[in-house]
Amino acid sequence: TIAIDFDDANNFKLLTTSGIGETRVLGTPSNITAGQSGCIVITSDAADRALTYTSDWHFEGGTDPELTTDSGGVDTLVYYCPTDAIVQAVLLKDLK
Repeated sequence: TIAIDFDDANNFKLLTTSGIGETRVLGTPSNITAGQSGCIVITSDAADRALTYTSDWHFEGGTDPELTTDSGGVDTLVYYCPTDAIVQAVLLKDLK
């Protein structure tokens, strides 16, 4: 599980890596502040990496987005916190 502390910054970088497994979990961020926004740039080191999310992450239609499956693929998870317990997000995929 990937733990992010929103007190550290608003923007983050994440590299999905081998040796940790094909699927990683983006956990509940600590120190969520209502009104906070930012982004998480996600780069895949290999094909078919996956990211799942805890229930605090809310996506359009209630469906978790899938990462770009290309090796070296870059996606950006843009988020906004309407409360101190909810993170609304959208995934911008395959940015080049």
